[in-house]
Amino acid sequence: MSFRWNPGKQIEDIKMVEITNEKFMVSATFPNKTIDQSCANVLGLDLNCGIGRHIVNAADLKSNKVLNLGKSGPNIRKKYFKKRKKQKIKGNKEKRIMKDLDHKISKAIVDYAFKNKLKIVVEDLKGIRKTAKKGNDFKGKNRSVNSWSFYRLQQFIEYKSKERGIPFEKVKPHYTSQECSYCHIIGNRNKDIFICKNKKCKKFNQKRHADVNAAYNVGYRSLQLGGRTR
Repeated sequence: MSFRWNPGKQIEDIKMVEITNEKFMVSATFPNKTIDQSCANVLGLDLNCGIGRHIVNAADLKSNKVLNLGKSGPNIRKKYFKKRKKQKIKGNKEKRIMKDLDHKISKAIVDYAFKNKLKIVVEDLKGIRKTAKKGNDFKGKNRSVNSWSFYRLQQFIEYKSKERGIPFEKVKPHYTSQECSYCHIIGNRNKDIFICKNKKCKKFNQKRHADVNAAYNVGYRSLQLGGRTR
């Protein structure tokens, strides 16, 4: 299969190609020589897929402001999964809805980072699908992990960041949801709640939102400040 496509300028990288019977979509990045965005600090992102949770929690390490985006996403996935199971739907309606949601979320994140001069930092999700399959509840909770397109959302955030001249970085994801973002000691996580058990930590035994705590940890792994800015 081949097609003609002339974007009018040099292509830096093609990130994604999607083809259907009726149309195709090419996601590409282009070199940007006009914008050089300086960064005052970091916006750390934590991505999730559970029902009742936000798809993205973003922590601004400079102002401590938190963005919670995309709470409807997992519910949409669940709704269409049930319809497919009952053979009540046809076509790609769910795919179009989720892709539009990815665009809206990524735009909100990049707009905020550009306005506040923040570098965007995410977890390196390479191999997340394989990791999920190793769980004991693959047919339940881990089905949601595999059905949610983390990779596509990250790609949208990355190419929109490059268009605006915003630095984009990936860090190791290990223990971001289990580590205290203040003292960086492993604590207790139970669903949406995180509790630090380090008696020397100023947040000892206090309940905090686990996903927000993880977003801070993602940001700090880029700065390598060990939480000293808070």
